[in-house]
Amino acid sequence: MSFSVVVLQPHKLCPIDFDSVSEREIDAWLEFKQTFTRFEASIAPDGLFYDFYASIASELSLPLLSQVYERGLDLRTSDDLSQLLHEVNSLEVEWLRRDFQGQWNDQIHGLGRWRRLQDGATDLKQALKIAIEENLFLCLS
Repeated sequence: MSFSVVVLQPHKLCPIDFDSVSEREIDAWLEFKQTFTRFEASIAPDGLFYDFYASIASELSLPLLSQVYERGLDLRTSDDLSQLLHEVNSLEVEWLRRDFQGQWNDQIHGLGRWRRLQDGATDLKQALKIAIEENLFLCLS
């Protein structure tokens, strides 16, 4: 599993039960969904998201990021979107404070994990910028 962010235009997209429909119906639903998608990006694999987003967000009492791992997050108001942007910025500051980049220059992870964290945070901030500027929905799950 991995965590992704999607910015969507307002729509009435019915949910789909992937276990009870044919592959063709799933493909049609995914194609239809794309017509409403303004931005989409992968943020982090499950373990990376839990360890370096959700857990640290919980330690820092960042309410929106803290809930993503368990429940996902759907935001529609500019206040909520701005709050999440503030939380992502706070999280990045904490990563630097804890010197994760220096800790990850090792045989197992190299700098790849640090780079994935930076790339995910950059994509998340880009999604937030689009959602705020264009008054769109943001889903993080």
